[in-house]
Amino acid sequence: MTTKTATSTENVQIAIDAILRVLGEPQGGCQWQILDEFKDSDVDSARITALTNLADNFCKSLGFLVSAKNPTTNIYALLSAAANAAVDHAEQTTLIKLGEKLGDDLKFENPSEEAIRNILKYLSPDTEYQTLALELFNAQNYDAVKKLAVGHLEDHCLKALTYLSNATKLTPAFPAIIAEAAREAAKHVRAKALRSLNDSMNEAFN
Repeated sequence: MTTKTATSTENVQIAIDAILRVLGEPQGGCQWQILDEFKDSDVDSARITALTNLADNFCKSLGFLVSAKNPTTNIYALLSAAANAAVDHAEQTTLIKLGEKLGDDLKFENPSEEAIRNILKYLSPDTEYQTLALELFNAQNYDAVKKLAVGHLEDHCLKALTYLSNATKLTPAFPAIIAEAAREAAKHVRAKALRSLNDSMNEAFN
């Protein structure tokens, strides 16, 4: 069996491609700019773009990733930093999209249904108990959802479903509850992207 080395073109490219999949399409001007710089292997320009857009995790990720195209002794650190920024971008993008959707949902006659529907789109299950929780939620067995969540306190998908279970009726607390559900949904997207990247890194380097 041949063991892959950290400096081989093959395994580094597997890692780079996985990170690019998580980043997805650029959403703004600086993101398109740094993507072009990344494709041109313009390391200095990409680093400057990342430096001058510190709040943008897409730019941060590519600022690290552009240097990984030419493997060096710190390749692991570069890929790790790029991967973590990529999953932060996935969470941030989800929050932005949900914020826009939920703002529109409040205009509907029944904002609860619309808000829940939009958040559920981001709760694709990754485990058996997440699948079970979604089935219970869709069956309106909200007490069972909450009971299941107690056994998985760190699971963001179940946390989101617990909040949504309390958002099926309009109450004065509805905006706060639906906001927390959205935040947990975005964290679930991040966690799922992180697991996917971890699998890709294991494939590349183990």
